[in-house]
Amino acid sequence: MRRLTISIMVLALVATACGSGEEETDGSAPAQTTQASTTTVGISAPTTVADPDMASVTATIEGAGEPLAQAIIDLYTQALNPLQPDLQPLPDGLASQLANRTPRFGALSIEGSVATATVLGTDVAVYTSGEDVVLLTESGVGAWSVVGAKLASLDEDAWYGQGPRFLLVIGSDARPGQRVNGFRADSVHIISMAPGDGRGSILGIPRDTWVETSYGGNAKLTNTMASRGPQVVLDTVEMLTGIELEGYVITGFAGFTDLVDEFGGFGVDVPYGMSDVKSGAYFGAGEQVFDGTDALAFARNRTDTPGGDFGRSLNHGLLMLSALTATRDRGIEDLPTLLSILTSITETSLSPADLLTMAAAAYELDPEETINIVAPGFVGTAGAASVVRLRDEAFLLFEDILDGTIDDEY
Repeated sequence: MRRLTISIMVLALVATACGSGEEETDGSAPAQTTQASTTTVGISAPTTVADPDMASVTATIEGAGEPLAQAIIDLYTQALNPLQPDLQPLPDGLASQLANRTPRFGALSIEGSVATATVLGTDVAVYTSGEDVVLLTESGVGAWSVVGAKLASLDEDAWYGQGPRFLLVIGSDARPGQRVNGFRADSVHIISMAPGDGRGSILGIPRDTWVETSYGGNAKLTNTMASRGPQVVLDTVEMLTGIELEGYVITGFAGFTDLVDEFGGFGVDVPYGMSDVKSGAYFGAGEQVFDGTDALAFARNRTDTPGGDFGRSLNHGLLMLSALTATRDRGIEDLPTLLSILTSITETSLSPADLLTMAAAAYELDPEETINIVAPGFVGTAGAASVVRLRDEAFLLFEDILDGTIDDEY
């Protein structure tokens, strides 16, 4: 990768005022002299700050072209001098966080690298330097936008979207060659994240839960996707839980297997021994490494799982926790590549920017503090159909998770 070294020198002259300290009264703006900052690549950014001292950002960024590097440098410049006019639009939450900083002047030197990939037809990038992370998406030809950041070197916490964040993960029972969004929802989980607390949760909803659907009437949750598609599953789960979900990710059998293999497999702490001919799940209890075939067999095992669908849903959550640990172990610099793999195998309603920030937020979670739970219920009937009826504790659980974490035991 080629190295791009860029220097920004920001010089500001303060508005002059009358000796009395009062503003000008002739209707004109206060007198100002502003010198445009310059870079070695010929990009200028006018700035005005409330201090005559000089502030500079010098950056050595590996793997970045000029527009991408400039967007990163502009972010650091805005963080140093929050009183100046914005050098680029930022998400409201990130802009508000940086606006509360005390202006800092003098020299700042940063050195890091950028990883990029194409996600859903849009280029995304992650800049890393020590504990610093900047998330960007391409916003036009030769233009980049910052969508999230963690400027630890400036004592700023991570801002990866407005929290808490909620994602619906759907496992379709579509077989290889079948459309994943036209079959039953075999697995339904809400992923919640409260990155500021380093905590999150995986909340399974039994697939046979008897629900009021978003299109009217009642049905098993699993059947709503087969008849209406994944957006209806999301809408129905929102009605059921009162949780506002940002979007969904959905995959089928083949996609799930490929996804695990593309990630290089991961370790799973199998909770009990399994010997199930239907799913092909033959595992001893304890830690072991799963490839895609193993993970799918483990996920499909229902007859040899205590609690039936409740136990199987809990096992699905264990796989997700294992995937979280494996992803964190690879480091956030691999995030663009991982998202490119994910979106080539799954379907999602999230935008590239939302995928990027939500996935980055997962890196702030401690797997040991991430709770895996299934909404409690019991098997009942609806007419001739066997269904799951949720218990009152399930609705208390839905309220508890609204802050992104689960605090009580159920």
